[in-house]
Amino acid sequence: VFRFMARRALRGLKQESSGPQPSADLDMDSRAFEVFFRVIEKARDLCRERGIAFAVVFHPQTVRERGLKEKLAAALKEKGIATFDLGPAFAASPLRGALFLPGDGHYSAQGAALAAQAVYGELRKNGFISENSGGNIAV
Repeated sequence: VFRFMARRALRGLKQESSGPQPSADLDMDSRAFEVFFRVIEKARDLCRERGIAFAVVFHPQTVRERGLKEKLAAALKEKGIATFDLGPAFAASPLRGALFLPGDGHYSAQGAALAAQAVYGELRKNGFISENSGGNIAV
């Protein structure tokens, strides 16, 4: 979600401004992150209105994003938004080299399966779903 939302926020800023363009390493008080949080909060509110639980999942990150994820997670927690980090599950996997499509960055079948298992585990662990639950969830 972060990459998609951050790209959308940055794309929106690019259209609004003719000045220097922000990078993904911006200060948390920047306009790009203001837009990012507004979009995330709107998604949370839309889910809440429909009785759907909402959480943000951090996918395994590139080196450039390290530190940024922790800041985002802390800010989201302050806003009452749950976050799950798939990084540890991917780092611990013996299939580490086969979790992404070569030269692409998208999950391979093994990576998608691991992501699904990890998200399901986090949802169960954090009380979003129970073993017999069929509830509505947005991640």
